[in-house]
Amino acid sequence: MPTIKASILPDRNAPLVVEEVTLDAPKTGEVLVRIAACGLCHSDLSVIDGTLPLPTPIVLGHEGAGVVEAVGPGVTLGEVNQAFDNLRNGVNLRGVLVFS
Repeated sequence: MPTIKASILPDRNAPLVVEEVTLDAPKTGEVLVRIAACGLCHSDLSVIDGTLPLPTPIVLGHEGAGVVEAVGPGVTLGEVNQAFDNLRNGVNLRGVLVFS
C-alpha cells in the first residue's frame, strides 16, 4: 500500500494540513489516479465553512486530472497509464486520489 501526501481538512473552518496517508488498493469500481492538477471548487469551500456538512477529517478536491495508476475489479472506464480527468470521464474522483 503506497504512502502519499494529502491536503486534509481536519475540522470545519480549520486550516488545511499536509499529512502522509496510506492508500488501500482500488476496490471494486474504483480507479487510482496520480493527480497532475486538481481544482478547489465552491463545493470544497462549502465543506470548509460547514455549509455542506461532511464528516471530517476529509481530503477535498474532486475535480482533477492525471494518469491512471491502477484499476479495481469491474472497472470498464480507464486503464493503467491512460490520461484521466473527471469531466471527460464523467466520474467523481472522491476517494481514489494519489497526489504526486
